[in-house]
Amino acid sequence: MAETLTTPPMYYLSLEIQNIKCFGDRQILNLSNKDGGPAPWTLLIGDNGVGKTTLLQSISWMKPCEDQNPELEKEGKITVKPVLDNIEDISEFEKLFRNDGVIESSVSAKLCDGIALDANSVPAEKILEHGLTIKGESGELKKLDPNVTHVTEFNEPNLFAYGATRHMKYDNLEKSELANPVYNLFSESGDLYDAERVLLNLHHQAKIDGSNSPADNILNKIKKLLVDLLPDVEDESAIDIIGPKYLPGTKGTHGILINMPYGRVPISALSLGYKTMFGWAVELALRLFNQNPESEAPLAQPAVVLVDEIDLHLHPMWQRTVRSYLREHFPNTQFICTAHSPLMAQASENENVVVLRRVDNEVRIDNSPFLVEGWRVDQILASDLFGMPSKLSYKIEQLQEKRYKLLEKEQRTQDEEQELREIDEFITNLPFSDEQADIEAVQIIREAAAAIKSNNQA
Repeated sequence: MAETLTTPPMYYLSLEIQNIKCFGDRQILNLSNKDGGPAPWTLLIGDNGVGKTTLLQSISWMKPCEDQNPELEKEGKITVKPVLDNIEDISEFEKLFRNDGVIESSVSAKLCDGIALDANSVPAEKILEHGLTIKGESGELKKLDPNVTHVTEFNEPNLFAYGATRHMKYDNLEKSELANPVYNLFSESGDLYDAERVLLNLHHQAKIDGSNSPADNILNKIKKLLVDLLPDVEDESAIDIIGPKYLPGTKGTHGILINMPYGRVPISALSLGYKTMFGWAVELALRLFNQNPESEAPLAQPAVVLVDEIDLHLHPMWQRTVRSYLREHFPNTQFICTAHSPLMAQASENENVVVLRRVDNEVRIDNSPFLVEGWRVDQILASDLFGMPSKLSYKIEQLQEKRYKLLEKEQRTQDEEQELREIDEFITNLPFSDEQADIEAVQIIREAAAAIKSNNQA
């Protein structure tokens, strides 16, 4: 890592879940790379209602926190437990387990402490594992059993979580519940901080403190981030900050204006996709800034970010690039996201992709779905990732029907023979199959043919 880290990193390696909502038998969500180190980017794909949000919430619940144990503290040991054990509302636990008589539900996680993101390996002594067992009967909570761990040093990870209802609001920086970094994932309102006011405040502070001050540096980093994330915003000069808006006696034009191809517009006039991405990116940057006030590179500090439906409101071209830009601007952040987009799957083909599938009345986690580099989007849709049936277009179906009718004729005219040849030529040049086995077979045939041709030429 080129950047100086102000706190040791702590990332997730896996999540284990059993009898929680739609999950029945023990399932493991892999959050590691192929070498066993923490994966920088994990994308969860699956149909509606297969537990993608539940997994993100479970990861959030498994955030480690310190538990008070005076006796062990005298021995120099720190007790660490999942934050889920701090919830006092019993009804919240009763929402988790499956209501099938006597049931034992559990959720646990493995994390690594002090290990770089995407490391090649994790020593056993650096792994932290804890969880919680929930025992219920007929939908009522009977017993909670936390599984704690003991360490000599502990640094609570920076974890931020965002739900599918997230959207930017105005004049809410003092809203107390927004101080909770995972509130958005569990909130029905999905309020994000007022990004316009955040930028105006930073702009005002930068004017007071001068160039290269902390406020000026973070403001410039956020503007660069927004330029990369927002289509049609060409450079930092396209973001006009006119303020201060919230100082007494302010008059005239103020606020954030974005220079778009069709003119200069205020944030409020942007599309929902722009506003959502704008608000979310600014809030994440602000949270990292607040968590690392002394750092010269707050966006490069360790964090774990959960995002439900990362593809929310995004144009297809946007879906292709958002992962790379987030990884560039937040190089030490572990992103764990859900999506419905084949374009997101295509852009994540070299990352950790997980598929959730409904089998009978339960959901299974497939940590090793079949991925092929270079597949078309329609092939991905018809693959194991999404499982949509491969459908021919209406035009091709009509041509095939016409071909069958021509072939059934005992005698055809010259015009009909010509039409049949044209149809055959057109269909022959189409990709013949989207089936995984067929595509693999074609690839083998092509490689063999190339080898034979090469030997003949030699």
